[in-house]
Amino acid sequence: MNHKRLLMNMIFIVSLMAGLIILVRISTDASIIAQEPRCPEDWYKNPQHPNFEQCLEEERAGVQQRVQTEATTLALQQTQYAMQPAATATGEDELSNTPVPPHFIPPAMQIVKPLNPEDFIDGPPYMRHSNSTWQLGARTGVDPYAYTRFYLQSFRASDTAPARLAINPFSNAITPDEWNTYAREWEVPSFVDAITITQVSDITITTTGIEGQVFLITSNNQTAFFNLTTESWTLAGHPWQPAATATPQPVP
Repeated sequence: MNHKRLLMNMIFIVSLMAGLIILVRISTDASIIAQEPRCPEDWYKNPQHPNFEQCLEEERAGVQQRVQTEATTLALQQTQYAMQPAATATGEDELSNTPVPPHFIPPAMQIVKPLNPEDFIDGPPYMRHSNSTWQLGARTGVDPYAYTRFYLQSFRASDTAPARLAINPFSNAITPDEWNTYAREWEVPSFVDAITITQVSDITITTTGIEGQVFLITSNNQTAFFNLTTESWTLAGHPWQPAATATPQPVP
């Protein structure tokens, strides 16, 4: 009887794996399609553009698809782990599912660390082409079972904009109010070709914003510092500007 039950469990798991593999392939194909740029990046920065709402919905759909793909892949990995032989061959062990508690955030998402900017080349347009990117952490919002990740990014100067520092949220569940609270962008006070984030410390994510300290180096090898709490710049140990005014970014 025990062997028969174990055999039935194995057949069920194999069938579940086959279904998950198909879902991963479908989700991946849909994700690739969703990642194709449909709207020029400048449309996301102009709420008055006639196609702004359409771009907003397309971007949200793309983010949601990528999150679903990650969840499906994780489920497949967990199923593969469950198929490994148990330490005892009694056949009495049953598979169990542990529900995810509200406001749960994976430990890996809570770490402040540098990331490879190239990892975001297929991400939302507003997060592409940074020259340095740091993960700041994550928090749950209105939906206690979904969390928003926060990234600090620096961007080089272009023909139309100076070098800048930005906090960019990433989530399929963030509300417009939450976006307006956390999404920020600060232009450097005077021209430099680029700024690069070298260290981030004392990060605190609250209901009213993100506080902390950012250490940078400019393209002409000067050290710079930005205080996220006071929104003030320092260059080579002196005030770069009395205070920088944060520019709320449009909802992506």
